[in-house]
Amino acid sequence: VTLSGAQEVPPVVGSESAGTATVTLDGRTLTVDGTYSGFAATMAHVHGPAAAGANAGVVNGVMLDISVAGAFSGELVLTDPQIADFNDGLYYLNVHSAANGSGEIRGQIVLAAQ
Repeated sequence: VTLSGAQEVPPVVGSESAGTATVTLDGRTLTVDGTYSGFAATMAHVHGPAAAGANAGVVNGVMLDISVAGAFSGELVLTDPQIADFNDGLYYLNVHSAANGSGEIRGQIVLAAQ
């Protein structure tokens, strides 16, 4: 997943902030490992269900760990309907900052071609 301010809704313009993440689903467990640069994160979440360009709430109220500067990670356990939404590309990552409380960078989670 590639995260940028341009993917935020509304977009964060004029920022050099960026990030990348690997998201895997093993059974019901969704695992997120990512990095970011250009800002100090205040929190990070998986959001959904929402298509690119739309906003949604935090999945299961789970905050990702941002205790290591420049990194975020965590795990969520999904229900069957949530797995279907995830597989349909309706989840996104959002990393927040003090300057952009609704999100500094965002990236839609898209399944890799198999």
